[in-house]
Amino acid sequence: MTPEASINIKVGGAAAVSGTTAQLRNTWEATAFQLERLQAAEECAEAEEALQATRTAPVWKLPFKPTWTDSEKMTSTNKVRGLGC
Repeated sequence: MTPEASINIKVGGAAAVSGTTAQLRNTWEATAFQLERLQAAEECAEAEEALQATRTAPVWKLPFKPTWTDSEKMTSTNKVRGLGC
C-alpha cells in the first residue's frame, strides 16, 4: 500500500470514509501526536509527524512457497501439544 492508494469505506452501501492512505493515517494519528506534544519536546513530535506522511508499507518476501496443510493433519486428534504455558 502506498501513501497515494485510495481507500473507500462504505456503511450500508453509502460512502462513510474516503481518502488516500496518507490522509487517513494522518487523521488517525492526529490525536496521538497531540498527546506526544504534551509528553515530549515539541520539535520531536513535529519531526515524527512530518515523517508519517511519507511512510510506506514494508515489502514482505517469503523464503519459501506456502502450501495448504493436508486436511488429514488438520483434523487429526493425535497432534503435538504445547506445555500449557
